[in-house]
Amino acid sequence: MAAWRRRALESFPDLRTQLNTQDFTTYDLFRELVARAHDAHDQRDESRLDAIYGFAEWCFDQKAKDLWNAAGVSFYEDLFHGPGWHLRKLIMRRIPARIAAAVWELWERYYSAEQVEALRQLLPPSDP
Repeated sequence: MAAWRRRALESFPDLRTQLNTQDFTTYDLFRELVARAHDAHDQRDESRLDAIYGFAEWCFDQKAKDLWNAAGVSFYEDLFHGPGWHLRKLIMRRIPARIAAAVWELWERYYSAEQVEALRQLLPPSDP
């Protein structure tokens, strides 16, 4: 079993069925985790938020492109979609500055100039 699947099973045991399906990819998992992050922010569930953001950060830091790329484009890029936009202040507090800097170009390509500026206002002064 791939390391990411083992780690995901530890963090999200309720996804056991999906994670044991060969066709369930890291991209699929991150799409699910974006929705769960939105819910956890709304419910102020710190332990779920720790698990979600911790897993995303772990994947982002891996050498395997299928892990760091999935974390970038299916998690960090998508966090502000839909209900995520009204949660942006809470979300930005959870994203390490080094990751925000690394995915900043994704945000610039996907979001409007006004949205990017709103995100920029939430960063410490030394960031992008």
